Amino acid sequence: MALPPAVALAPAPTPILPPNPAAGPAPHISSIAMNLIVDGIIMGVVKGLVLFFDHLTAILLQIQQEAAEARQEEKAKQEAKEKAREAERQ
Repeated sequence: MALPPAVALAPAPTPILPPNPAAGPAPHISSIAMNLIVDGIIMGVVKGLVLFFDHLTAILLQIQQEAAEARQEEKAKQEAKEKAREAERQ
């Protein structure tokens, strides 16, 4: 039975190399854990900032839209007043 093409073309697994003494001692597990904790905190802060600015953008867009609607209403009122004045003059 032939192997599927994806399996036939898969590279051979990389052999596990013995530790390199020239690289120095392996990092202690607590330093690895500390790095993961710090990375998690940083990612949490970044995610919080992204959400904050996303909400801020949504609020500002809503304010901008409401202001545009208010300007349109004010413009319509002004035009109605001008038409009423024109009607009074005639």
